[in-house]
Amino acid sequence: MHFILGVKEGDHPFLFEYVNQAEQEGRVKTYEVTERGITHRFRFLNQVPLNASNQDELVNFVEYWEIGPQKTRHFSWVTDFQVSRWNVMRIKSMVTSLLQLIAGFLSLTYLVLDGHFGNNVSMQMVLQCHLHLISKLRHDSALYFPFEGTYRGHGPHPKFGEKLDCAHIPDKYLKQISTKKNIQTRIYQAKTVNAN
Repeated sequence: MHFILGVKEGDHPFLFEYVNQAEQEGRVKTYEVTERGITHRFRFLNQVPLNASNQDELVNFVEYWEIGPQKTRHFSWVTDFQVSRWNVMRIKSMVTSLLQLIAGFLSLTYLVLDGHFGNNVSMQMVLQCHLHLISKLRHDSALYFPFEGTYRGHGPHPKFGEKLDCAHIPDKYLKQISTKKNIQTRIYQAKTVNAN
């Protein structure tokens, strides 16, 4: 089983110190591209010890910044997938090339990707291509239902409601149930928001 896990510097100081030191030594790879006024900056390093007490546990590290005119977003992950400049932006460039190739012949609305790409970075990439993402929902997705309560009259308007629990999605979002060869498939549809 493969993994991609979000990590934060406050929770993994050894990991980030290791990557910062490796960057000073010139071992960290970086990649940056600017499209439509948004800069996408990546830094990545393979075979990094996850923590000081288990330095033989090696992971691959990816850090990403999305830098816009008014807002910068920052994400970092560890994974067992080998990371390269090619696969960090490969999907985006393939989709962009395909859209240019079929322009005028077909109008695409949806992009279907493997569950490995069911994450926020992939979603942002798909949105930049003006498409909708169809992918398997990862069990560790940090999604929230929109706030449905009443505004209390002070402070900012709440954006987030209950966190989505993939094992207990409310029945009001259930659209279809089918059973084939004793396997039940349940299809849900809901608007959710990401905390980032």
